[in-house]
Amino acid sequence: MKLPFGLIHLTPCDLFHQLIKSMKTRQIIYCTLFSLFFLNLSQKSTAQVAFTIHGTGVTSTLDDAKVKPGVGVAAKMYFSPRVALGVSAKYLGLAYDEHQSLGVNLRNKGSIVPLTGMFEYYLTDGFIRPYLGVEAGAYLRTVKVDFQGEQVAKQKDTRFGAAPKAGVALSFGGIGVFAEGSYHLLFGNKDGSTTIGSANNINWQNPNRLWAVNVGLTFGFPRTNQ
Repeated sequence: MKLPFGLIHLTPCDLFHQLIKSMKTRQIIYCTLFSLFFLNLSQKSTAQVAFTIHGTGVTSTLDDAKVKPGVGVAAKMYFSPRVALGVSAKYLGLAYDEHQSLGVNLRNKGSIVPLTGMFEYYLTDGFIRPYLGVEAGAYLRTVKVDFQGEQVAKQKDTRFGAAPKAGVALSFGGIGVFAEGSYHLLFGNKDGSTTIGSANNINWQNPNRLWAVNVGLTFGFPRTNQ
């Protein structure tokens, strides 16, 4: 097989390093390693795996968008009744006011999908458990333009985001009922590109903000005074 110019003298190790420079490939590798790490811990320790589903209500400063109610899911590992690490995914709908361009009415709509890691610390391990936490990761945004019910344009971008949060959970024999508030910060990309690329490309100034309230259930919640 003939190799592209510039790869002829690369060793297999060099080819591997070229491959992992791809952002998408790195994400797949990190997710796989993270999953294997969780599985290994669950088999070798008393850590407890839990799953969460919740509804989300949001207000936004993101390009004057109106954010619709959304949903979210998460997988967590409780290393003790008070400490949890996990991953989460949410879906938030975006809606914009109808506007005119060249004499025709256009309607914008879209979505935000945060894919984040999370840390939570519970202040007590009784029936009522207030907690503090943080989420951080990639926020995938899609905006579509519709004309007379048909899509005429579509734009996607990925930003780094983080969200400190505080909430309270109630323990009911392995099921947790929780409500939490979070403050999402979405940071732009310095070069104006549609992907983060690297940490050096994150613009830490003037982030967009989302206030969110999540209410839901956790299955596999640590029992009271476990």
